[in-house]
Amino acid sequence: MNRELSFLRRVFSVALANGLVERNPVKAVKCFHEPSCRVLFLAEDEEPRLRAELDPSQWQIVEFAFNTGPRQSEQLGLRWEHVNLAKRVLTIPRSKHGGARHVPLNDTATAILHSLPSRFQSRWVFPSRAGKTPLNATNFRQRVFNPAVREAGIENFRWHDLRHTFARGWR
Repeated sequence: MNRELSFLRRVFSVALANGLVERNPVKAVKCFHEPSCRVLFLAEDEEPRLRAELDPSQWQIVEFAFNTGPRQSEQLGLRWEHVNLAKRVLTIPRSKHGGARHVPLNDTATAILHSLPSRFQSRWVFPSRAGKTPLNATNFRQRVFNPAVREAGIENFRWHDLRHTFARGWR
């Protein structure tokens, strides 16, 4: 129904723009709620294949994601001031919903943070090469992550699916 409603909305919008109708009678009709059906996660046999396609520093970024579950923008915009290694928690100061969120760090995530050279050289946990800005999320996804996923033979897998991997909790 939602696809048909969208189609009708578009038809009437074009007709309105061309002066064929005086108003769009479908414009105010609301779509039905649709549950999200797409939930993919990295399977245990896919992890080593993906790891083989990334160099160790790139792998750390991906491995951190599926061990902590932040959105890509939250992870790559993370500053050291929001990481408390002693208490093993990181703070997302402004999550998608506006408030702060605290993320516990498991052993793997803590080890990754301890090993990062940016710890003493940049305010960003995952900095760009110069260290003065965070790593560009779009560039990393398009130039590193997506090609590695393809080369690893993992079908229909996106960065956001690393959050599902974390939520699945197989680690």
